[in-house]
Amino acid sequence: MDILPWALALKALVDTNQETLKIDSIFYGDQDKLPDGVVVCVEPFVKRNSLYAATWKLEHTFQAYVYVYISRIQSPQQSRLECDALAEQLEALIHTNRTMDNTSIAAWVENIEFGYSTKDTGIVRSARLVVEARAETQLA
Repeated sequence: MDILPWALALKALVDTNQETLKIDSIFYGDQDKLPDGVVVCVEPFVKRNSLYAATWKLEHTFQAYVYVYISRIQSPQQSRLECDALAEQLEALIHTNRTMDNTSIAAWVENIEFGYSTKDTGIVRSARLVVEARAETQLA
């Protein structure tokens, strides 16, 4: 089982809700140069396989970061409020589609990390959601 369909389904979920969530730009993969505004990046980073020999099944664990960046000039307090609120909204959104369009058995936000990130444009307010999913494949 491939991580790509799952990660693309995760990005598509965010794409579909871009206007509602007031996101200016969405990317597959993290970006060094950020456009101005509210930016979300979906970055897959782990695919782990575990064998259950008694049933000859592989359990796949997928993980992706969903980065939230606020890269516009405004007060630090406003950037923090926007970033925190969007991270929480994305968590709730991800929990509404736990199978990621049938690419996994279950997907959930494992944790949200808040802080800053250094980009080519300077230091920006950020949040990083760690999204995890499980899927299975029957071996022959």
